[in-house]
Amino acid sequence: MSFVEALINSLVGLCVAVLLTRFALPFWGYAPSIAESFEITALFFAAGFTRNWIICALFRRFGRNS
Repeated sequence: MSFVEALINSLVGLCVAVLLTRFALPFWGYAPSIAESFEITALFFAAGFTRNWIICALFRRFGRNS
C-alpha cells in the first residue's frame, strides 16, 4: 500500500467517522456540533493514518508483500 492509498483510505475513514460522531453520539447523550465532531475525529484520523503508514512501511522493509 502506498502513501497515497493510505491517505485516501484514511480520508474516507475520516469522513465516515465525522458523520458517525455527529449523528451517533446523541444516542449516548452527547450532541457535538459538526466542528466538534471533526475535532474529535481528527485525533483518530492522525493516529490511524500514522499507524497504517508505519505498518505498511515495516512490511515493505522486511520484504513481506501480503
